[in-house]
Amino acid sequence: MTIIQIGSYSLTKDRIDGGVEASIQGLVNELKIEHKVIIFDLPRHNIESDYIDIWDNLPIYRFASLSSNNFGALKRAKEYAKKIKLLKPDICHIHGTGYMQIIVYLFLRKLKFPVILTVHGLQHIEKRNEWINKKTFKSLLKYLLLSFCEFAIITLAPLIIVDTQYVKNELLKYKRSGKVFRLPEIKVIPQGINSIYFNLKDNFNINNTLLSVGALNKRKGHLELINALSLVKAKITELKVYIVGFISDFEYYEELKKRINELHLDDNVFVCTNVSNIELLDYYKKSCIFVLHSKEESQGIVLCEAMACGMPIICTNSGGIPDVVSENLNGLLSDFGDVETFANNIVKVLTNNELYDKILANNKQTSFKYNWKVISAEVLKSYTEVVKSYK
Repeated sequence: MTIIQIGSYSLTKDRIDGGVEASIQGLVNELKIEHKVIIFDLPRHNIESDYIDIWDNLPIYRFASLSSNNFGALKRAKEYAKKIKLLKPDICHIHGTGYMQIIVYLFLRKLKFPVILTVHGLQHIEKRNEWINKKTFKSLLKYLLLSFCEFAIITLAPLIIVDTQYVKNELLKYKRSGKVFRLPEIKVIPQGINSIYFNLKDNFNINNTLLSVGALNKRKGHLELINALSLVKAKITELKVYIVGFISDFEYYEELKKRINELHLDDNVFVCTNVSNIELLDYYKKSCIFVLHSKEESQGIVLCEAMACGMPIICTNSGGIPDVVSENLNGLLSDFGDVETFANNIVKVLTNNELYDKILANNKQTSFKYNWKVISAEVLKSYTEVVKSYK
């Protein structure tokens, strides 16, 4: 089978920015063992011209955007689809529900290629929250346009893959509220994790070192995490925390640094950006607990990575997180914004060896369901169904 994957793909081998890039890469690494896989990266502002990367016999088509904004990429959509046509794929797998994805989908539908869609996060919810926080015309426009794109491609797609029951339930709400006219078949297939995480750690001890991984923006709740860490430090002075992620909101990044300084946490909390894949693994190795105070997650691949490492998880019960993390089984949960409970949960795990060991064992066991070998087999079944429906 010739499979074209359409979505954001890492520009360099040594670094992955975000869950979508990690998801596509993990899926591709399994599929290419027995199938011909081709990547069509989304147009980017930071490359000057189109080119083709070849990584371990995997062709990656790179496209330059024609302007500095996302609408410039849309001008490439027709050309993008024509290149796909020349490759004669058996199926195209679109990742995401943005501007480019809906336009490319319409071109591919016109060309009668089988297409399947994976919803990565819910743009309507994420952009609505951004607009509520910022209340600017730009954030309102982005919210309206991306919501329309999401509703349109969900309505048109023949089959949709989502990573948690939470996302499926939200799509069902879209239908009930009239935001989409129809819903195709929806399959819940989780995102997998790199196999290296399953055997990454062989030394487990409570060393008061915490790790948080996620893009540096308001949705990930790093500011609330820092406020919680101030409360933790009052009880556990020997505390070290690494916040690792790429900067997607520079103003928020500056706010984080300022808050760390105001709370006198400069010797305890370290914000690490531009981290390579190898460096990230080292942060997982030397940390004992994973923390994430996110406002909204569809699944949270980083939570599954932490599980594979055996790390207890302290996080919020937002979005699809409870579909991944069960209270007292894989970690401890609290509401977004409940900084005091979040801090108490960290202290509880750091000061209770029995609880720590129990969650560690549960997480090592639970994590195996996020093995890409298992997940890619389910995705392939979906490909076969869609291809048959087009014949």
